[in-house]
Amino acid sequence: MGSFAAALLVAGVAGYIFLITLDITRDHLGRRSGYEVLFRSAVPGIVILLFSLCAHRAWTGWWLEKPTIVDLFALSASSIAVSWGVARLLNLLPSMKKWRLSHARAVAQREGDLMEVLLDDAIRGRWSVEFALRNGKCYIGFPVATAYGPSSDESDVELVPLFSGYRDSEKHELTLVRYYRDVINELTSGDDSLAEGDFRIVVPLREVVTARLFDPLVYERFQADPP
Repeated sequence: MGSFAAALLVAGVAGYIFLITLDITRDHLGRRSGYEVLFRSAVPGIVILLFSLCAHRAWTGWWLEKPTIVDLFALSASSIAVSWGVARLLNLLPSMKKWRLSHARAVAQREGDLMEVLLDDAIRGRWSVEFALRNGKCYIGFPVATAYGPSSDESDVELVPLFSGYRDSEKHELTLVRYYRDVINELTSGDDSLAEGDFRIVVPLREVVTARLFDPLVYERFQADPP
């Protein structure tokens, strides 16, 4: 009974390491907790444990005698190493990044996390987004990456800023104060060592009150001819 429980523990740990290391499953697993994580980890963990067991037996001839503590420790270590190594190798597949983004979007849609769906649309379409923060400040820029977490409250977004400003506390009208776009274009055009990405900033989504797609031309049109 003790050996069986130990085997289940090793399988659970190995499966968890595999799922949390593999890009395509990491985001989804991060949104689960408790028994669901255990059950999801068990399937790949058992497969990895059986593979390691067969490899270990073939290498050492373990089936001819009773396993020692050293054998059991080696089996556990090899199972964990295999789970991590296989996941890392799979992450090198050229299509893995595309699969991960598609899977992360599907998970966000299923969980009703519309913030991450909006960010995914903006990153794919190269659209600018306005982020209104809790302190009243606003950042507008192109999202270039997002660190998916168990929820938007635990995620961050990385963006190249275009403008920043604030929203009036009474009418909530947007006022732009700083114009980063012209400065960034000027600096990057005159220095080959600089790129847009060198000016990116990170915004914690827990500080974001609202987010919306932002078109500078539409904004200028409304400023010139308010409704």
